[in-house]
Amino acid sequence: MNKRIIEIGHAASLGVWHRQLRIQRPEMDEVTAPLEDLGVLVLDHPAIHLSFALLRECAKENIALIVNDEHHLPVGILSPLAGHSLHAQSLHAQVALKAPQGKRLWQAIVKAKIREQAKALALVSAHPINEVEYVKKVVSGDPSNIEAQFAKLYWPKMMGSGFRRGGHQGGVNACLDYGYALLRSLCARALCATGLHPALGLHHRNQYDAHALADDLMEPLRPLADLEAFKIRVEKESEDFELDQLVRHRLLGLLTGTCLLNGAQMPIFVGVERYAASLKQVIMGETKTLEIPEFVRHQSENL
Repeated sequence: MNKRIIEIGHAASLGVWHRQLRIQRPEMDEVTAPLEDLGVLVLDHPAIHLSFALLRECAKENIALIVNDEHHLPVGILSPLAGHSLHAQSLHAQVALKAPQGKRLWQAIVKAKIREQAKALALVSAHPINEVEYVKKVVSGDPSNIEAQFAKLYWPKMMGSGFRRGGHQGGVNACLDYGYALLRSLCARALCATGLHPALGLHHRNQYDAHALADDLMEPLRPLADLEAFKIRVEKESEDFELDQLVRHRLLGLLTGTCLLNGAQMPIFVGVERYAASLKQVIMGETKTLEIPEFVRHQSENL
């Protein structure tokens, strides 16, 4: 089942009471929620106070705790150090992973990302891109960077010829940053649950990136945030708008959707967990094929 996503956007004191998240606000009734039902907790106000007990329980229950900055953009994720009984065994397997195997995994991820981008584009553009030839060109490790070549065609068709990713940090770019951060936290949470360490990436390798493997895993999920940012831009009739609470709640909704894996529909929380578990099986030598869910759903979109 899907886990709950809670955003705290006001002054509050957060703690734990009888396995419940306890939210106390001045002159308001106390609110509680079972920790076992919680998947993501977003903190988005400078006057939030939380207890050590809550931090400990979030780590034990594999709850992704996200901290936002003054612009409402995520700047930190709390993830558990060891979320699986065989964590050490998984870690040794990650470190011992041979380069050719890692490159083949990255090849599968890039192919899936391009397919998802093409499906997303088909929903919003009168001139979608036929991705088949691009997918065929993606070889082990993607040394020709077909991923970037496809992106050069994808972004102008998705957001308009004048759009520059990462240029102006308001509006659409802020939407994308927030959506990507949420999807990244979802992947980091799933990786920790399998016993894989999110810092040991397949393709993303940065000594300052504590979630490099989550960055790898989330690539096929990015078009979900792209689509939602597109819809919001159309509704706002502008590329320059505030990342207010309503917009953030829209983006949080990305984590409550569904996906397809081997023809079966399931909550996105479950799909990403199975995706991470499949990655672990490949790394451990239990199987050779990485199973990647389909996240962009033609029949479920209503633009």
